[in-house]
Amino acid sequence: MSTAPSPYPTLPDANALGFAPVEALPPEQRLGPILLAPGVARSQVAVFLGVAACLGLLLGFINVLQPVLLDQLGIPADHQGRVTGNLTFIDQLGFMLFISSAGTLADTLGRRGTLIVALIGMLLANLLFPFAGSIAVLYVLRFGFGLVRTAHTAGGTALIMDFPDNASRGKFLSLVMLNSALSGALLIGGVGARLPGWFTAAGFTMRGATRLAFAAVALMGAVGLWLAVFRLAREARRAAPGHTPWQLQIASFRAFSERFRRRPRYRFIMLMALAIRSDYIIVDAFVSLWILRDGVASGMSRSAALATAGLAYSMLRIMQLVGPVLLGIVADRVERTRLLAGMLLLSALSFTSVLLVGNATHWEMFAVVGLIGFFESGTIVVAQSVLGEESPAELRGISMSVFALLGTLGVLLSTSVGGQLFDRVGPAAPFLFVGALNLAFAIWAITMARETRHSAGVIA
Repeated sequence: MSTAPSPYPTLPDANALGFAPVEALPPEQRLGPILLAPGVARSQVAVFLGVAACLGLLLGFINVLQPVLLDQLGIPADHQGRVTGNLTFIDQLGFMLFISSAGTLADTLGRRGTLIVALIGMLLANLLFPFAGSIAVLYVLRFGFGLVRTAHTAGGTALIMDFPDNASRGKFLSLVMLNSALSGALLIGGVGARLPGWFTAAGFTMRGATRLAFAAVALMGAVGLWLAVFRLAREARRAAPGHTPWQLQIASFRAFSERFRRRPRYRFIMLMALAIRSDYIIVDAFVSLWILRDGVASGMSRSAALATAGLAYSMLRIMQLVGPVLLGIVADRVERTRLLAGMLLLSALSFTSVLLVGNATHWEMFAVVGLIGFFESGTIVVAQSVLGEESPAELRGISMSVFALLGTLGVLLSTSVGGQLFDRVGPAAPFLFVGALNLAFAIWAITMARETRHSAGVIA
C-alpha cells in the first residue's frame, strides 16, 4: 500500500547543499596549524576575516556611542540604565523574531547572500542612528538593527563551522575571535571611540561630531560590503525544487528537533546559550555607561570619559586575543564538555569580580574588564567547538539560529532585569546577575560530566 508523499522536503546532505564530494576535492589545506575542510581555499578564509572585521565594527560601534545619543536626546543620567536596557531588549526582540528564518536561508540559499544583507542593513543603521530625533525613533532603529543582525549570525557562524576540519575546530575559532578582538580593539577602541573627540577638537559641535563619527564608521564598514560582493565566493546552494520556503523551514526544524531530542550533549549546548549569549550584551551595554557616569561625576569631560570607555573596550578586546588562542588549542586536545564546565565556572567568577570596582574610571575597572574578556571569550570558543562538532553541515545554519534564539531569550531577561538593576541597585548588579547564570550552567555541566564518567556514551 503506497503512502502519500510528504509535503515537506527531506533535508539535503552536505553534498546536496553544494559541497563537492570528498573524493573529487584536492587534499586538505593547512592555514598554519589549522587544518581546513576539504575544498576550502586559504584565500576565502582571508576574505571572510576581512568581512567579519567590518561587521564587528558596524555591530559594536553603536554600543560605545549610545550614551552620547541618550545625552543628546535629553535622557536624565539616572534613567539611562533603564533606557539602555530597554533599547537592548528591543534590539534582541527584532533578532528573536527573524533568526529562525535567517538560519533556514543560510542553509538553503547560501551564507554569502545573508552576509551581504547584514552588511547593507548595518551600514544603513549606522548612518541613521545619530539622526534619531526622539527615543521612539531610536527604539525603531534598534529593532531594525536586531532584525538585520540575524543575517550576520546565521550566515557568518555557519561559515565559521564550514571552514575548518573538526580536528582543528577549536584553533579555527581562536583565529576568528583573535581577528575579532584585534579589529575591535583597533577599529572601535583605537579609532571609533576617539572620533567624536577628534571632530570636536576640529571645531564641530558634539552633535555634528557624533554624526560624522557614525558616517566614518559606515564608510569603513563599506569595505566589508565590497569584499562580500566581489571577493567572497558564491556558493552553489539552491533550495529544494518544488518546495516553498515555509516547507523548507518546517523540514529544518523537524531535523533539528530530532537531534535535540536524541543527543543530550547537543541539547545542553543549545540551552547553555541562555547564559553565555548574555555575557557580551551586558558588557557592551553597561561598561561604557558606567564609565561615562562615574567619569562625569568625578569631573571629567564627556569626551574624556568616552575616550576612557574606549580604552576599556580596547582592554576587553586585547584580553579576548589571549583567551581564544589558549583555549582553542586546549579544546582540540581534551574532552570539551568538561573543559566547558570549567570555563563557565571561571566566567562566573570573573563577572562577580566587579565587586572590586570603586570608580569605573580607575585601574580596577580595566582589570575586571580584562578578566571578563579572557574567560568570556574562552567560554565562547569551547562552546562553539562543541556546537560545531555536534552539528552536521546541513543543520549548521538552523543549529546556530536556534542557539542564537535561545541566547536572545537569555539576553532579553538579562537586559530587562539588568537595566533596572543598574539604576535601582547599582552598576555592578547586572554583572552579578549574569555571573549567577554562568554559575548555574557550570553546575549543570559538571553534573553532566560526572554522569558521563559513570555511564559511557550518555552524551558522546
